[in-house]
Amino acid sequence: MINIQPIELFIQHKYADESTGHDYAHINMVRKTALYVAGKEGANPNIVEAGALLHEEADWKLNSGNDYKTEIEKLLSD
Repeated sequence: MINIQPIELFIQHKYADESTGHDYAHINMVRKTALYVAGKEGANPNIVEAGALLHEEADWKLNSGNDYKTEIEKLLSD
């Protein structure tokens, strides 16, 4: 099972002041929507929630390079 708490804390801190509209409020809305759909479709809510929280990490407009891969691997292994 993926531990959501460290992912959420990391994302809250990193995207708290994001000015492009891809801030924590947006990410949380994506999470709520994804969990709703996961419930309807029978998907694993733990995996869906982690993916929704991390979905901006690979966005080249917000994060350049490949540093996000290491951070995601660390968060998912905690």
